[in-house]
Amino acid sequence: MKKLIERIKTYEAKRFQSLVFKAERAKWKVIKKIFPNYLTNMEKLYKKERKKQLKKAKTQEEINNINNNYKENVMAMKREYYTEQNMNYHFDINNPDKLLDHLNNNKRIHKFWIKIDAIAMPILVVLLATGNTWTIPLIAIVGLEAIKNLECINLQNYSIDRYNEKKDKLEKISTSNIQRKRKKYGEAQDVITKVIEESEEVPSIDRIISEAKSKESLEQLKEMLLREKEKRLIEKEKAKVKSLGGI
Repeated sequence: MKKLIERIKTYEAKRFQSLVFKAERAKWKVIKKIFPNYLTNMEKLYKKERKKQLKKAKTQEEINNINNNYKENVMAMKREYYTEQNMNYHFDINNPDKLLDHLNNNKRIHKFWIKIDAIAMPILVVLLATGNTWTIPLIAIVGLEAIKNLECINLQNYSIDRYNEKKDKLEKISTSNIQRKRKKYGEAQDVITKVIEESEEVPSIDRIISEAKSKESLEQLKEMLLREKEKRLIEKEKAKVKSLGGI
């Protein structure tokens, strides 16, 4: 019986995962069509949030952390936009543990909302039983929300289990990939790291290129940009054919 339940959970997780990726692709199509200034507006929101946090900062360390988090968030947001992949469900070969953090965080959020649904549903049912028919659509909404949250938790458990099963292999692949890139693009990576660390904002490509002083670093930057462009096109094509999920 236990094995049967696990099989059902796995089947349901895969089915729901497929729906999640379809919704993800649809979401980015809508965003890019209806909100052409999405990147600019999102960056403004991050700046606004950073400004609030900086007002409360008391030490230089806090200021540095706030600025670094801001740059990481903006770069992650742009990466999602260009790859059309939500970082909550897609594996980043350069940072394998990040996916696990996102999955566990999302699981905590959905577990919280399940508790809210569990509190709201009996109250609404009692109100309906006493003749308050206006609660009918609310009961339907809460019911659907509860189903969605349960499906999300099941999918996150499935993805976490898959990640843990392959953790050692994924970490080896990640380490090998980082070492290979370091060997091939070492000078260019040093330039990028230096510019990002010295800038309050996420630097533009032109700014990074302007800081590359040697012919080698310029050539490496050019090759990195071309490879990144090709990679994004390949990822988009793969997503159309089959979504493999976070791992």
